[in-house]
Amino acid sequence: MEQLNDFFGKLFAYLQEHPQYGLLVAIFLVILYLVGLIFDWKWTLLPSGSSDFTHMWIDLFGKNTVRFIKGALAVLLLLILVYFYFHYK
Repeated sequence: MEQLNDFFGKLFAYLQEHPQYGLLVAIFLVILYLVGLIFDWKWTLLPSGSSDFTHMWIDLFGKNTVRFIKGALAVLLLLILVYFYFHYK
């Protein structure tokens, strides 16, 4: 367990020194989430805790509408991350 903590400690220290790589990781994760929404992977709509109202939104608006809204938000986040990546100095 200590080796794992050391690895992630070094990784986070490296990403703090080189934030452009952290942005690339974030871009990759958002793209993965967006692909999951497009292909209707189940984990994309699973509630992440007691404060997530995904099931309530699905009951109110339907699964496809919630997927569309989450996809639109993911695209917006992706555009922001790409902007930060190319304008980071």
